Amino acid sequence: MLMAEGWSSSCLRGGFHGLRRRRAGDCALMRRMASDAPGEQFRDLPPCSAGPCSVDRAGVLHSSELGECCQVVGCFDHALEGRRIGCRAVAIDDDGWDIEPGTELRRTELHARYGGNRQSGIAPIANSRNILIFTGDSGGQYGYTYDGWHADRTYHYTGEGQTGPQTFVRGNKALADASRKVRLFIDGSRKAYVQYVGEFRLPDEEPWYYGESEGSDGRLRQVIVFRLEPKDPSIVEPPSVTSKETPRPKMRGDGSSTEVSGLTSDVDPEEAPAAHVEGPKASPRSEHDKWSSDKPATTDELKRDGLAEVIARRIKDFSESESERDASFLIHIDGPWGTGKSTILELLKKKITDDYLVVEFDAWKHASVSPSWWALLAQLRAEISRAQGSWWKRAWFRVKEVTKRGLRGSTPYIATAFVVGFLLLALWIAWPYLQPTKPATSVASSAKLWFGVVGGVAAVALGVSRFVWWESARGAKRLEQVHKNPMDEVTWYFTWLLKSSPKRVVFFLDDLDRCNDRHVVDLLDSVQTLVRDSPNEGGRAAYFVVAAHGSWLRRAYETAHEPFKGAVDEPGRGLGHLFINKLFQLTVPMPTLSAGTKQIFLDKMLGAEKAPAPPGKRAENAEQATEQEDQLSSELSYSSSDEEIMEAYRAATPEAQARNAHRVVERLVSAEVVETREHTLQKFGPLLDSNPRSLKRFTNTYGVLRSVRTLEGSDVGSDMLAFWLVLQTRWPILTEYLEANLNSLGDGSEVFQFDVLPESFKPLTEDPELHYVLRHAPEGVKLTPDAIRACCGAQAVPDDEEEEEEPVAS
Repeated sequence: MLMAEGWSSSCLRGGFHGLRRRRAGDCALMRRMASDAPGEQFRDLPPCSAGPCSVDRAGVLHSSELGECCQVVGCFDHALEGRRIGCRAVAIDDDGWDIEPGTELRRTELHARYGGNRQSGIAPIANSRNILIFTGDSGGQYGYTYDGWHADRTYHYTGEGQTGPQTFVRGNKALADASRKVRLFIDGSRKAYVQYVGEFRLPDEEPWYYGESEGSDGRLRQVIVFRLEPKDPSIVEPPSVTSKETPRPKMRGDGSSTEVSGLTSDVDPEEAPAAHVEGPKASPRSEHDKWSSDKPATTDELKRDGLAEVIARRIKDFSESESERDASFLIHIDGPWGTGKSTILELLKKKITDDYLVVEFDAWKHASVSPSWWALLAQLRAEISRAQGSWWKRAWFRVKEVTKRGLRGSTPYIATAFVVGFLLLALWIAWPYLQPTKPATSVASSAKLWFGVVGGVAAVALGVSRFVWWESARGAKRLEQVHKNPMDEVTWYFTWLLKSSPKRVVFFLDDLDRCNDRHVVDLLDSVQTLVRDSPNEGGRAAYFVVAAHGSWLRRAYETAHEPFKGAVDEPGRGLGHLFINKLFQLTVPMPTLSAGTKQIFLDKMLGAEKAPAPPGKRAENAEQATEQEDQLSSELSYSSSDEEIMEAYRAATPEAQARNAHRVVERLVSAEVVETREHTLQKFGPLLDSNPRSLKRFTNTYGVLRSVRTLEGSDVGSDMLAFWLVLQTRWPILTEYLEANLNSLGDGSEVFQFDVLPESFKPLTEDPELHYVLRHAPEGVKLTPDAIRACCGAQAVPDDEEEEEEPVAS
């Protein structure tokens, strides 16, 4: 409820048209209103009745006698004339809060009314003492494990920060302010809704304590746990919530340091606004190692989420492009067995499932099914049918399907045969009634008649369904045998299914590198036929993401086309490479694991805990980490090219690099940086083939390769990486050999000598095109063993005498 309000006919000149009301707590509008006319006079305002008021830049009204007394909360413009006709103000002590405990509303509506960051768990409201905090069942997976009511009738709330030790910055610092009005919200009964619990405050004693919890990266870290007391004693926990019967923490006597679950923490008095207390101890670790399943992970344990985001962004950019939206796109995720290709697909599915219909296809499970295109179409039809929702929509989908197939222009004989058969059947049924019958035989004749009718209808229905619906692989084979151009029929049906889908379709083809060469070639050839011959004008294109080891696919094509091997091979590029390059527009290499990532993953699997920092260092380390992250984030926001981004990345500490690799990748795939990159890569045009396919593949692959190397922790230079990609595009056999023999390339500081390659590479080393490219490498680019290792995502190997030193980096 507003305590006081008033109007002025001369306040805050604007330029806003239409009759509109501004809400209290909207920080952006407050600033804009105040900046329109600082010093503007306000009269006839009850809270400021002792004298006229003026507004400052913060939107606060000042009275000549009462000081800060009012807050601007809304102004009105004339709808037609566009002039300001009045403003409203409230007393400075009134925050305009009018939501009752128990009320449910959309979170977007809540922030529209009062302001605050709608993405944060702790959302301070500008120009107000309100602070909104949110909690829910999903918080446990991010390490917010302390949230809930406790036996002492206080609500414990975990501070913000998903990884690393939590410190009193940003939301945590704001929540620790004892003067704030804490408004607690929990998950509502409907999706995207929140329920207001009530107003809370921090108690004067024991307002917070330190606890331990796993972060989103799976590592044990220190967290801040706030103790909140309800302002209204009638506010109690919901009946569905069970109180946590943990013992009440005890306060340290000196209030300057505490020991939490065996960890000692010294707190800067300026950082911590109140003394902290000892929190609940973590459960002891079992002495037995955990069993780890080999099934694809659904959570990001190896920092692969950034790569999934890159692929998702590429799919969305391609599907939204005006020039490419009706064209299909094939992406190859390349990596040996066990590198996590299936996990990437799981992470990618989560990112695109809202906008795309994902059709998951296990090639190995369907390896014995022939023809291979039938298994693809059957899986697509099943997913589209499920996406229809209700049973009657699925039934209507099948009706439309059989109608379309029956009236297909290229197969009119199916519809004709059905109509003629129906007329003959009707005549057969009516004929006996047109003739005189004998009473003694009428019953027997009628029985035979109806049995014949039923059998005839069943036969006709079965025959039509075998042509119209492909319910089995046998029916698909029959189509290939009886139809003049069976693949024309298949591609037409494929296009119709894509148009019938409620969303654009993305196929996930997995485990193809477990199939024999014949099935690999048949399936990929079917995919290529479908995407190439489908009439996509005005329709929808399909996108394919194939996760398979590239060497397996190339060998399958070379084996299947053995008689042609050598006929079209090129120096450094075999028959298998030519097929794969023609099939896929983008190849995404699986990231290698750095030593640090390997150790983190192993610790996670074994349940090992990282040793805590020495006493007194945790708070200092956390503050330094926050400063480094803020600095890196700031520099990234001003970077507009790959090289500027990598310079900021190199300047950061290894810890900051590891924690912020995903931010670097997000910046690398931004539209601004991509546009700059396209201009930068133009200088490599003379070094590439004149083949348009090679040019497209080069530009498509560079951005992804840059992101992959960054996720691995490699800061290889942009020109060096682009030059390596030129070699990889034109002579993949050479780069594959070098990548497979990184540890035998020689000294890391000297340019690699190609005369050490095996005898089989002699035709390649004598290729004048290769020598031309090597001579015209960009300035500063040297193909040293260390540079090759960095381009492949591996670290340099130190000399035996320097085992304790850091590996040499390019």
